[in-house]
Amino acid sequence: MKCTRRHLLSSAARGTTVAAAGVTALGSVGTASADDTAVRQSLELLAERQVDHSHACLHALYDEREPLDAGGSATSAPTVGGTHVIWEATYEGETGYVTFDASTHWWDGPFVFYSAYGSLEAVTGTELERESVADSECRGLDEYVRIDPEDDLVTLALSVEVPVATYAGSDGTIDVDGLQTAVDDWRDDVISTAHLQNVVAAWERGEQVA
Repeated sequence: MKCTRRHLLSSAARGTTVAAAGVTALGSVGTASADDTAVRQSLELLAERQVDHSHACLHALYDEREPLDAGGSATSAPTVGGTHVIWEATYEGETGYVTFDASTHWWDGPFVFYSAYGSLEAVTGTELERESVADSECRGLDEYVRIDPEDDLVTLALSVEVPVATYAGSDGTIDVDGLQTAVDDWRDDVISTAHLQNVVAAWERGEQVA
């Protein structure tokens, strides 16, 4: 069965065991693993040729997410070239990196990168424009940045809006209260399903994340 927000909400109704919702997400989707000892962060990004919130929003609301393991540095960043693809980028540490190869496209102008649940900064390439995307225009996207490639490449630094450490208690670990807060944030679309999985994985391991 495909794991969707609706399926998880039925498992995570208020008054039930909050951990069950997270473990269901973890087992069904498999983006995070309880055996992986690194704390992982996840956000979503989309590359387009031009600013078009209506078009981008269709991808954000209806497309399957493509998993992408972002690098830990600009030099280790994976290279992608697809537009019209919602990438579910996951990284370890404070910042992740992804490189976009513009040489695979006929379009020789700047490219637009939409994000949700986090922000993007140009490491390679020149930022030309940055604006937020209002909920009235699309609830599935938060902002966009327009970047001119450098030598046909754009390398992006990724930063999740709500790090896993946000849900840690005074001892630096995530307890049931922190997990409940994460599920509430997921219900309110503050964090993605993949990022909820990251929180659950850290909670299961009982490790210090802050």
